[in-house]
Amino acid sequence: MKKIFKLAKIYEAIYKDKNYKLETSSVNKILSKNKKIKNILELGSGTGQHAKFLCNRGYSVQGIDSSKEMIANSLKIKNFKNNLGDIRYFNLNKKFDAAISLFHVFSYLNSNKDVISTLINVNKHLKKNSYFIFENLALYS
Repeated sequence: MKKIFKLAKIYEAIYKDKNYKLETSSVNKILSKNKKIKNILELGSGTGQHAKFLCNRGYSVQGIDSSKEMIANSLKIKNFKNNLGDIRYFNLNKKFDAAISLFHVFSYLNSNKDVISTLINVNKHLKKNSYFIFENLALYS
């Protein structure tokens, strides 16, 4: 299954009918309750489809994705920067107001150790009293 993510154009064709706008609208409902949230870390940012709608709402999004091809094919969006990295171990030397991980990114983590490493790493990149939203869950850190 992971090989599909190496073929970003095919990935986008397969998911062309995915409702990224609706998904980000749900995320925005949570985030907009806190007017201080401006910058978002996105794990598994892919080609930037979620970031596009979040940036259109005024957020700044910094993405992390493990696929060079997805990064190379990411949308060129004002206030969106997509970085190559492993969500378990990246270090941006920056703290964010919120983090998101949508569309089953966590299902690609292969062990409890990987999940724990990712959660610790996300927490390291979040400001105090910030949000981490993944799948349909919102965790308050």
